[in-house]
Amino acid sequence: MSVAGVSHVYLNVTSFAETLRWFIDAFEMDDNHREDLWGTLFGEGDPGLGVAHALRNRRAMVKPQRHRTTNLVERYSIGPARSLMSRKTFQAIRAVEDGVDGYFFNHEPWASRIEVLHGGVLGERYIYGGGLTGVDILFPSPLKKMESTALEYQAYFPIGDLGATEVRRPAFARVENVDMAVEFTSEQSPRSLWWCVWDDHFAGQAVWEQEWAVRDRTARKYVPFIEEAVVGFRWEW
Repeated sequence: MSVAGVSHVYLNVTSFAETLRWFIDAFEMDDNHREDLWGTLFGEGDPGLGVAHALRNRRAMVKPQRHRTTNLVERYSIGPARSLMSRKTFQAIRAVEDGVDGYFFNHEPWASRIEVLHGGVLGERYIYGGGLTGVDILFPSPLKKMESTALEYQAYFPIGDLGATEVRRPAFARVENVDMAVEFTSEQSPRSLWWCVWDDHFAGQAVWEQEWAVRDRTARKYVPFIEEAVVGFRWEW
């Protein structure tokens, strides 16, 4: 697809997402019609289309975002007890102004520990936005505008936290080249799994979903970009 074509697709998604939500609410559509409409918007079956502007209520942030993510790889591990064990992230970011001294990692509130493996050190922790939790990852030195850096970090979760049935990844400003996977380390894989888009970090049901395959105990999905959206997987045991 040409650059012009990509821009055209992105503008269509941005323009119509909010209108589509109003349309669905106004006509009190059932689940089947709602999913058909969201599927059209988010390009069901079209790997070249990203996901943008699905957030219904944008939660207040602790600080302005002064970077863009150019590559994101996220790996979630579900343990033998069906609990979320860890979330490991590899990320490349680019500063959009001078003096970017860190990255703010918004993570699940029930995480027991955050470890920075490469690219920075842990800073201050925040609770904000009606239930969100995050921590600063401070760089060795501030980035100038258009400079890039790479990060690797991992969140760990309490052992025995039973019944994990979804993982969600939010994005405010654009996040490009998103490679997201969830691995099931137990003998049993989910009987059904879906790739989903939500309109909130934690609340509510998916506004759109597509049944997705689990291969070798892993579900994996790549999208060119996400922006003002929450994406991830949900499953049933």
